[in-house]
Amino acid sequence: MITDRTKQRLRARETLAGCFVRTTDATFVEYVAAGGWDFVVLDGEHGTVTPERVGDLARACEVRGVTPIVRMPTRDPGTLLKCLDAGAVGVLFPWIDSADDASRAVSAVKYPPKGIRGLAGNRATDWTVSAEMTARANDAVIVIAQIETVAAVDAVEELCSVEGVDVLFIGPADLSQSLGVPGEPSNPAVVEAIEHVASTVARSEKAFGIFAGSVEDARRGLDLGATFLATSVESLLGGSMGSYLTRIRGD
Repeated sequence: MITDRTKQRLRARETLAGCFVRTTDATFVEYVAAGGWDFVVLDGEHGTVTPERVGDLARACEVRGVTPIVRMPTRDPGTLLKCLDAGAVGVLFPWIDSADDASRAVSAVKYPPKGIRGLAGNRATDWTVSAEMTARANDAVIVIAQIETVAAVDAVEELCSVEGVDVLFIGPADLSQSLGVPGEPSNPAVVEAIEHVASTVARSEKAFGIFAGSVEDARRGLDLGATFLATSVESLLGGSMGSYLTRIRGD
């Protein structure tokens, strides 16, 4: 069941688009996945997703040919092990502020000799254990380091040098907060920080990613060289519901 299709597309610099989902309802996750996304982020940081629910949610993605990625509020290897064994193909790590943070993140999700992930047959590997399987898993797993603080922006060159990190992903909301302008992603200070990260990543072998709540945000990200774009169910539904009500009420 391990696939490196998404990793191959990342390496080829294809543009991938995904959606964050906070719920643990597998039917809803499958509905979102059926929308045509390349990946779905099962969010356990700002959502209610737990390792115990990842298996069913991963199945909901797999049946639609979509890559399941998890985000958890921890870099604990034991927690991430459960998510990967259940079928997650990638991990988005929040609050990566240094090369050491990134290295520990990579180690948590890779089998030896590249990391410390525990080995056992599981649904992600068709319950098999072999050297071939561990090698495939190490190559397939997607490691996404989220840049959302001033410290991370300052360390971006070091982050680009960490082996095993595939994507450097900007979280504009928390970055704006770290820069002292919470909720102002268009503030010049935030824009400057994002542009610095984008230009630095462009000189590396990593992919540049960014959260884009709207089509306009996505286009700005693409202009900066982003090939890993993510939005959220809330961003999409909020605008659509407001537009619908405005139009039918004649406001």
